[in-house]
Amino acid sequence: MRRTIGVAAVLAACGGVIVACAVDQGPVAPQAGVQFSRHSGGTATPVSFFVCNGNEGVSGSAVIGPLGGRLIFGPNMLSVPPGALLANTTISARMAMGDTIAVQLQPESLSFVVPATLQLSYATCNPQPTVPLQIIQVDDQLTQQIGSVSSSSQPETLVGYISRLGEYAVALK
Repeated sequence: MRRTIGVAAVLAACGGVIVACAVDQGPVAPQAGVQFSRHSGGTATPVSFFVCNGNEGVSGSAVIGPLGGRLIFGPNMLSVPPGALLANTTISARMAMGDTIAVQLQPESLSFVVPATLQLSYATCNPQPTVPLQIIQVDDQLTQQIGSVSSSSQPETLVGYISRLGEYAVALK
C-alpha cells in the first residue's frame, strides 16, 4: 500500500510539471513571408508563405452532392467532380483579408471519394511572384504544414488537387 501511494505521489508531481510547462500562451499570429517548419519524421523543412499585397477577404458556400459542383469565392474556386461526395453537403470557404493567401474549407476533414480541384488566384497580388509557388495544407493557425498538394501554375492561378477539406495556403516552392 505504501509503495502504491509513493508511485501515485511521483506521478502526480510529474503531471503537475507537465501541466505547468503546457500552459497555453495563446496562438501565435502568423507573419507573411516568415518561415515555418514542417515536422516529418524528426526533420524540419523550411517553408515560406507567398506575400500578397492586395489580397481581399472573400467567402462563399454551396450545396454540392453526388453529381458534383462548384464553390466560387471571389476569384477562387473549388470544383468537386461527380462521384466525389455521396450525399448533398454544404461546403463553405473563407479567406481572410491580409497578406497571405489562405483558405479555410469546411466542414473540416470532409473527405472526397475522388479528389477535388482547388484554384487559388494571385491576380490581385502586387508585385506578382517571380518564383514558383505551391499550394500546401496547413493547420488552422497557419503555423505548421500538414501536407503538400499536387499543384500546377496557370496564369495568375494555382491549381491543386485535394482529397479533404481543411486549411490551404500559397507558399514558395
